[in-house]
Amino acid sequence: MDFQIRQATIDDIDSIILLWRELSVLHERLDSSFELDSDAETHYFSYLHLILESQLKNEAFLFVAEIKNTKKIVGYIMGVRAKNPPVFKTKEFGSIYDICVTEKYRRQDIGEYLVLEAKTWCKNHGLNRVEMSAAPTNPTAIAFWKKMGFTPYMQKMYFSS
Repeated sequence: MDFQIRQATIDDIDSIILLWRELSVLHERLDSSFELDSDAETHYFSYLHLILESQLKNEAFLFVAEIKNTKKIVGYIMGVRAKNPPVFKTKEFGSIYDICVTEKYRRQDIGEYLVLEAKTWCKNHGLNRVEMSAAPTNPTAIAFWKKMGFTPYMQKMYFSS
């Protein structure tokens, strides 16, 4: 399969939202904590615009995987330049927020290339550490991130009454 990874543009937002919906449905099935609000899509649309603006200032990245010759968007990855509290030696790091490859195109190296592009962006912007979060109820995602060289260092927990 012939695909390319490129920086997202405003014209890609509708395709990214479709992928985000697919990702959201998967997360909701895995854990009810991921249940979305009724106007989540409207908020995500605005959030994507904010990420695209931040991308222009080198404060964020949003890349898409596009099938060549068809211009079909089949995956995306997004993240930001994040800051640690000043007590830590590492002051800034890259934080991956979302990655999604549509089900039909999974296990064809697209996710790996998206992560490599994100890692490259971080390195090129002086960020030597890249963090991400994965739901513990998603063993496929955890295995993917380990394959990509990520290791656990903190466990996120919550309480709900």
